[in-house]
Amino acid sequence: MPGPITRRHPLAALAVALVFAGGCGSDDDSKTSSTAATKPAEGRAPAALLGTYTTTLKPSDLPPNAPPELTHGSRKWKLTIANSGGIDNGPVFAVADPAQPNALESPSFGVSGDRILLHREECAAGGQPHFYENEYRYKLSGKTLTFTKVKNSCPDEVALTILTSEPWTKAG
Repeated sequence: MPGPITRRHPLAALAVALVFAGGCGSDDDSKTSSTAATKPAEGRAPAALLGTYTTTLKPSDLPPNAPPELTHGSRKWKLTIANSGGIDNGPVFAVADPAQPNALESPSFGVSGDRILLHREECAAGGQPHFYENEYRYKLSGKTLTFTKVKNSCPDEVALTILTSEPWTKAG
């Protein structure tokens, strides 16, 4: 048999239930996403690494049957590394053909020692965009920046070719 509140005032019972349901959970604003949990040691890019860099690919740098991103347009590339300006004003690692209006990609990233970890790096191999967690080792010597692959899961190797084929020179 229903209790006195539900029998006489079904709306009152509903209101009480909603108040209790609304109180469930936590007021903790901390981010507990799997991305944050798997990358606790990552940090911001050191000041010396920040800035704009340029490189020019040679025809011999291109893989056989290179994708259009590498063959249409110039062989010059620009890389911008910043701790802000990305999604939600987060870090950005933007790779762009200066002759094109938009960046080829601009994933978020973190730095751990001499490694750059690119988060949700876009890969359009096969015509459908996919996103990967890729990792490169970097070496900065004066104004020259070089990358070597630690992990790159994109089968078209566009970013891998652009980042690792030739040294990058810091502008300014």
